Amino acid sequence: MLQPTQPSAGKARLKRSLGLGLLVLYGVGVIIGAGIYVLTGQVAGAAGMAAALSFLLAAPHGHQLCGTFRAPSRGIGSGRLCA
Repeated sequence: MLQPTQPSAGKARLKRSLGLGLLVLYGVGVIIGAGIYVLTGQVAGAAGMAAALSFLLAAPHGHQLCGTFRAPSRGIGSGRLCA
């Protein structure tokens, strides 16, 4: 029969490993990511109803681009994203 385990006396703590370099890179990534969303919103606002049409026209090209990145092997998971 299994016995319940007792919690250890000391609590496990995670080591803090974020340095200045990682924080700067994180901040740059957040700024760039937010800028991409703002720019997309401004363009969609200016395009109006044509924004939906532009996404429909871009979809086949995105699918074709995704197909160029497929792995040449036919192993598990290769090229499954662009089926």
